[in-house]
Amino acid sequence: MLASSLEAVLKSCSELAEPIRVSGVLGSAQAWALLRYTRMFRRSAVIVCPDDEACQELAEDLAALALLLPAKDAPDPDVLVFPTFEKGLYSAITPSIRTRLQRAGVLGRLASHRHSGKRNPVLVVTTLQGAALRTVPAQVWDQHSFRLAVGESCRSRESLMERLLQGGYLRADTVGDPGTFSARGEIIDLYLPEALEGHPAIRIELFDDIVERIRPFDPESQRTTLPELASVFVSPCREVLVNRSTVVRLRENLKSHSDEAGIPRTIRDPILEQTMDGIHPEFSESWAPFAYETSASLWSHAPKECDLLVIDELSCQQSFDQWREEERAEYLSITQHLHEARRIVPPPELLNDERALRTSEILKGARLILTLMEMADLEEIPEAGDNDKAGSDASSSRHRVSIRLNTDLSSAALKSLDVLEE
Repeated sequence: MLASSLEAVLKSCSELAEPIRVSGVLGSAQAWALLRYTRMFRRSAVIVCPDDEACQELAEDLAALALLLPAKDAPDPDVLVFPTFEKGLYSAITPSIRTRLQRAGVLGRLASHRHSGKRNPVLVVTTLQGAALRTVPAQVWDQHSFRLAVGESCRSRESLMERLLQGGYLRADTVGDPGTFSARGEIIDLYLPEALEGHPAIRIELFDDIVERIRPFDPESQRTTLPELASVFVSPCREVLVNRSTVVRLRENLKSHSDEAGIPRTIRDPILEQTMDGIHPEFSESWAPFAYETSASLWSHAPKECDLLVIDELSCQQSFDQWREEERAEYLSITQHLHEARRIVPPPELLNDERALRTSEILKGARLILTLMEMADLEEIPEAGDNDKAGSDASSSRHRVSIRLNTDLSSAALKSLDVLEE
């Protein structure tokens, strides 16, 4: 596809109501098309990919192309990857701390954009399953977020430390891990979640209640390494906050769910004893339905003026359906082996946001869909034979496709980025 053709396709996104589908877009050409889209319309977007690996590759391609081919008249977007938990929240393996911090970091960056009024767009790269998990409502997140600025009051040293504790940070003797802070006299070291502000570890120097200096530093050497900052935006480091505002509701819902699910007191009571203000028990990442009255997902945090862009719609839906089936099977296994699992988790219909599970409706709202092959309507696809129908289910029948050869994908027809720029 030549640059002039791409330009015409992208312009049609603003002229037509239905999603624009472009087939045969491969590799880094996907990132280039999306970057051109963002530069043309200067709008934020959520980009849905089939899996976390594809998300990471797309984000890296977008960053590389933005550096190689800088925009002349507008800032390029911030590219953020919002992952799902690799093993799922029903796995016997403790959820990844790195994933928890990365998800919290993305929510923090989105909150920072909301509060600062930044004009450069944001691109959130995620999967349908990553966006479906219930999380903290944006209103609750904003209540626990704040900006520190040099020359302004932080209320008091004790107040600042309390806000960090309420935001899920752990106090340590020395800051060495994300999500921790330390206090020595009038100096507070804080290690922010990944992707927040671009300066993860910062040293805050106070004079009474006034912020005197904010300096990034290297957690390993404990030495400052970069120029001082005028301000820094601080958000929670967890999606599920166990603090004064949530702990009562959380404990009540955990007890109620345990009674309904038949979880014995020998399992329930030790977990309830661990659930107190500032303490986050293992596997508490799945407790958003118990902690918050309002259901929320990534879509609740996305910018108001935000487009939906999709990479390989068929694979996205297949990956989502497979994830849902595995999730149901894992939850069933937990309910059948309570004494082995020894944890309290919500059922899949509560673990995920109801609206975010309506993926067909979500995908209908896409502005641009890049596909690897041309898609046919289901009405045009021959019906499966009787033998095939016997073993089919709802999700597999949705993925019946008719494959048509695309001559543009032959090696002789592949175009380089140099051609796209002509």
